[in-house]
Parts: sequence; C-alpha cells; structure tokens
Amino acid sequence: IDAAMESPFELDGELLSVKVSMGVATNDGSEDPATVLHRADAALYRSKRGGRNRTSVSADTDGDLPHRQAARLGHALRSGGLVLKSNLRLAVDSGHITACSWVPSWPEVGICGVELESRAVDAGLTLALNRWVIREAIGLSADRRHRISVRLGAGLLATDGLAEWIRGRLGDH
Repeated sequence: IDAAMESPFELDGELLSVKVSMGVATNDGSEDPATVLHRADAALYRSKRGGRNRTSVSADTDGDLPHRQAARLGHALRSGGLVLKSNLRLAVDSGHITACSWVPSWPEVGICGVELESRAVDAGLTLALNRWVIREAIGLSADRRHRISVRLGAGLLATDGLAEWIRGRLGDH
C-alpha cells in the first residue's frame, strides 16, 4: 500500500498526491477480530501522532484485555495519569483568547480525545472521566476571563443533578 501511494496520480487532469497513515496488527488465531481491530486502531493513532504518512505495527500493550485496560484507566484517573490539553480560540481582530476547550489525554498510553473517551466507554468509566475533565477544566480556567467548553459524553448528560454538580464545582473556585 505504501509503495502504491508514493507516486502522484492524475484524476480529471489534476495531479494528486495521497498520504496514508496505517496501523497494522497480526493475529495467530488466538484473538477475536474485535481485539485485533482494536490493536490495529491503536497502531493507526500512533502513526498519526508520529507525523502522519507512516505505518505502525501493533505493540503488545495494544491488545490488553478489556478488564486490564479498565483497571489501568481507573488508576490513571485516580493517580494523576491524565492531563488536559487546551485548544484556544482567538479573535482575529484583537488577537485575544475568546474561548478555551479542553481535551483529555493519557500520555502513558499515547491517546487523547475521542480515542480516550472510547476507552472510557469500554471500561465503564465514562462518568468518571467526564467528571474529571470538568473538575480539571474549571480548576485550570479559574484565573482566566474567557469562556471554557468541555465535550461531555452522553453518560454524563443523562445524569440527574448534573447542573447542580457543575454549579458546585464552579462555586469551589
């Protein structure tokens, strides 16, 4: 596949170049297809983080059993193993920051955002991850005068008392 994508090709009279990021996982028949796909997906994200247009082969830890991944993520949530990455929105006319959105990241595993949220769903930790994100985002943004935004999973949105819980966190700062 890499070799096929090296040379530009013509489409409707226009010369196009295609860049491909790939994740590869092999299976000796001992794993179910979903586990192999999960390992290939983790390798793909590693390729994208590495600068794109690369191929990564699945690492041994990509195939962790779901209960082991759940335990690792739970430990990371409790022990400070997660961090928030900020995305700033600037006003073009003034150059001032007008908003900040926060994205959770798990540096030890090398995943963030949607991939981390997907792992939290698989581990049954959606609510815990979302609450951690809200607490951290409020704490990190407390001294700033701009709007913050946090993407919340459906599990948290369906939680009774969500608004009161968030007001309580905001009241702490």
